[in-house]
Amino acid sequence: MGFLGAFVGVFVARISRGRTLRQYVTVVLLAPTLICVLAFSIFGGTAIWLQRSGTDIASAASPEEMLFLMLGALPLSQITPIAIIILLSVFFITSADSATLVMASMSQQGKPHPDKKITIFWGLALAGVSSVMLLVGGSDALQGLQDLVTVAALPFALILLALIPAFLRDLSTDPMSLRHRYARKALDNAVRQGMDQHGDDFAIEIRHENGPAAAGHDVDSTSERISAWYQRTDEDDRPVDYDYREDKYVEDEPSK
Repeated sequence: MGFLGAFVGVFVARISRGRTLRQYVTVVLLAPTLICVLAFSIFGGTAIWLQRSGTDIASAASPEEMLFLMLGALPLSQITPIAIIILLSVFFITSADSATLVMASMSQQGKPHPDKKITIFWGLALAGVSSVMLLVGGSDALQGLQDLVTVAALPFALILLALIPAFLRDLSTDPMSLRHRYARKALDNAVRQGMDQHGDDFAIEIRHENGPAAAGHDVDSTSERISAWYQRTDEDDRPVDYDYREDKYVEDEPSK
């Protein structure tokens, strides 16, 4: 999983641009988990029910053969295998497309819209390597590929674990994190100063302040050093500003 995590994570993060981290993590974790729970419950429960009802599907040589035996024992057995094949084809095609797009982007230093020639090159390279492994491996090629992915996942998993501290450090300089931090600092300073000067009878007033008394005097959350990495751009790579009052990005009107 770690081997695929690099490609899947970058691709899902790219198509989720504009979403918050909470939304991203919630959907990425909950949606696949819910789908897997439903799939295992429905297909697994159906297979157990068929086996207990007298249909011998446990003698299948592989899980794939067991799946098609189960579908053959159910209604619409002429349609469901074709639907399964179409769904698997869509899955593999979209996975290969996302992998080539991510590899092309990484080959050009993270370019959001990689050149088509680079994308085509990685697509052909991926198809060529897969074809050679399938031809050389014969009937055991699929199992060999699965074993290869499992073995290759370990170093990638360690790399992903090592990236966690760096990711947390980047989040600490995120403008929203900075604003939350000095907002708490400003409120704490205001309450403490109010109680020292007026006891329990005071009100907090918001006004512009410069110098050390300001909560965010030592940080500029809009500086390019902090905000350049998450700057959203349109299809023409032009910067798109964010309206904090309306809590949305300010898209330019399309040219007529």
